Amino acid sequence: MDKRNESSRKAIYSAYMQFLRENPRGRIKVDSLCAAAGVSKSTFYNNYKNMAEMKEDAERRLVRTVVNSVPKQSYTFSHPELFTTEVTLAFSRHRGDIGVLFGADGLVRMLYLMEKAVKDEIFGLYPQYRNNQKLNIILTYCIMGAANANILNMQAPFDELVETIGEITEKLQPVMEKAVNEQTCR
Repeated sequence: MDKRNESSRKAIYSAYMQFLRENPRGRIKVDSLCAAAGVSKSTFYNNYKNMAEMKEDAERRLVRTVVNSVPKQSYTFSHPELFTTEVTLAFSRHRGDIGVLFGADGLVRMLYLMEKAVKDEIFGLYPQYRNNQKLNIILTYCIMGAANANILNMQAPFDELVETIGEITEKLQPVMEKAVNEQTCR
């Protein structure tokens, strides 16, 4: 994708998110979105077939933003509590935009996209473990567990939430190391 298209997509994404923040239930029209983004309708349609495709791009961008805010050094198999804590913090930093973009009906989709994006990052760093089923199960548990605990316990004090998630996933360290070592020994 060339720089102009990416610049246009970023402007459209920013305008779209602003519309959603200001009026989460409102219907957004292409004309209004383009005016707010400072792009023409033809630019919009050069980048997207329709609003649904643009929304999917917005979802991917937000998930990528969340995942990119997880420090790469936390992608370690020897300290799952560090990894899960960082995923929790990243999710929390973007909770407002996640709620606005995905809404209650889209949280399952968001969790799926987030899990896939985090695993893509991890297996980009450690491709030898991509097909390790036990490790995939543990990672799903860490990612989905942290995100669900975050969503379903918003009333809990944040420090307590993060600490509890860390304590739970710390108990997974021997299981995760075993999964990694079993594959290494094969």
